[in-house]
Amino acid sequence: MEAHASRGRRTLEEIRQKRAAERMQHAVPIAASHVDSHGNQRAGAEHLARVQELENGNTELERENKMLLSKIAEKEVEKDALVNRLNDLERNVVPSLKKSLNDIYLEKDAAVVAKEDALAQLRSMKKRLKEAEEEQYRAEEDSASLRAQLNTLQQQMGHTYSGYTMGTSSEESVAMEKEIQDLQAQLKQESLLRQQEQQQLAEQSQLRQQEQEKLAKEQTRIASLEAEKQQLEDQITMLTKKATGMEDTYTYIILSFIYVRNVRTCRRYNDEDEQLNTSPVRSQPKQKTHANSGGGLGFVLSNSGFFPDSIAMLNVFDYFTIHTIVALLPHASISMVLQSHNSQMNTPFGVLLEQKASRSYLPGCSIRLVLLTYGHLPILEDASEFAARKAFSMQDREKLEQQLHDMALMIERLEGSRQKLLMEIDSQSSEIEKLFEENSALSASYQEAIDVTVQWENQVRDCLKQNEELRSHLEKLRLEQVSLLKVSNIATQSDGQTENSISNPPQMVIENISLKDQLIKEQSRSEGLSAEIMKLSAELRKAVHAQNNLARLYRPVLRDIESNLMKMKQETYATIQ
Repeated sequence: MEAHASRGRRTLEEIRQKRAAERMQHAVPIAASHVDSHGNQRAGAEHLARVQELENGNTELERENKMLLSKIAEKEVEKDALVNRLNDLERNVVPSLKKSLNDIYLEKDAAVVAKEDALAQLRSMKKRLKEAEEEQYRAEEDSASLRAQLNTLQQQMGHTYSGYTMGTSSEESVAMEKEIQDLQAQLKQESLLRQQEQQQLAEQSQLRQQEQEKLAKEQTRIASLEAEKQQLEDQITMLTKKATGMEDTYTYIILSFIYVRNVRTCRRYNDEDEQLNTSPVRSQPKQKTHANSGGGLGFVLSNSGFFPDSIAMLNVFDYFTIHTIVALLPHASISMVLQSHNSQMNTPFGVLLEQKASRSYLPGCSIRLVLLTYGHLPILEDASEFAARKAFSMQDREKLEQQLHDMALMIERLEGSRQKLLMEIDSQSSEIEKLFEENSALSASYQEAIDVTVQWENQVRDCLKQNEELRSHLEKLRLEQVSLLKVSNIATQSDGQTENSISNPPQMVIENISLKDQLIKEQSRSEGLSAEIMKLSAELRKAVHAQNNLARLYRPVLRDIESNLMKMKQETYATIQ
């Protein structure tokens, strides 16, 4: 298409060049005619004809150019359509082709596997063919022995025809027919039993599917319970953190009350001391004490005589209070106090703080209590503000403790139910694994039994064919014997008709021959009935054997499934109640 476009452009350039040359040639004669007005008119006419021809050629070339351009546009449209079609094919057809190619590869692999299976089946068929040949050889040997017995029977036939009667053969045939009817009824019953067993197996498979669905639901329920348990554990951790904060707050409040009580007792002791001391050393004017200005326990220790010069004035209750406060201080608070109050470490309270800081077991409290005990913060205002800001009421604490107790009980119950569910799932999974193993073993044994039955059926068919051939051969021999007897009787009648007419009349001979013929027919019929009875009895034994095998295999499995279903039903009732 690009070649056509370039060709069209070249033709257009050539046409333009020709037009320019013609214009130049036309301009020269015009100038000559102006110069020489008496020029040749014929040359002018020729030039006009030439110009007309060139214009006609130009129009034709323009027409061809338009046609070429239209063709180029059509080709471009076709090209775009082809490109779009190619893109559509790449988008739509190529994935399907790839998919079909993958399917072909899979089919190829499956064909290879099927080929291997067919080769394995061919090998097994060859083995079975060899076994069938061996059985055929054995059947031929048996047929040879039967032929020998037939020969012996044929030799003894002449002596045994007179001993048979029609009544016994008819009774035997009636009994055989009854046996055949009974066997057919038994076969129908066995077929019905097989259908019922197949229905039971289908119901068992449905029950197994339902059990699997129940197990899946239980697993989802366990997952949801575990998520709830995790949420409850998070809530419990949050509540324990809040409870620890509450314990710190309660400890702070208790120690504040102890401090206030000790301040009051110290004030009482100071008043009594002022009343009793009349010496000039004790009667000096007092400065403003920390107790009067909301001071701390440092004033109590300094004014109660806890120094070497006045150790007799120490109150045992105040000393016990100091020990209590120091015992309830945290390790971090004690270290901060020791760093910020180095000037007061010579006091007994500082000694106790140093001893406490050297120990490792420390309960929780606030550093504000230490500062309160040294008199750097007013006790009443800060204690009320801190208690109003952080303290919980006793009712809230009881509610939280009750919630914690209920949550702990709920967690214990959920954990117990979770353990029960896990145990049940483990037992069900083990039971399912046992069932799968039993199913695989049953399928393997069933396949083996099918192979054995197929072999035996082939052998039985071969034997039946051989028996039919032998019976037909025996009937032929009997018919030949009857025909020979007829021929011999006719010959004897023709030879000595006059001599034996008195002793053996012809009616008796004909009746004897007809009786022998009927006897042969009844014998063949009885043999056929006996063969059919043997065939039906073999089928009956086969059906009984299959029924016994199925009952032996599936009854314990059904008992286990029934017991498990009863247990699950009882447990569901118990959980609902």
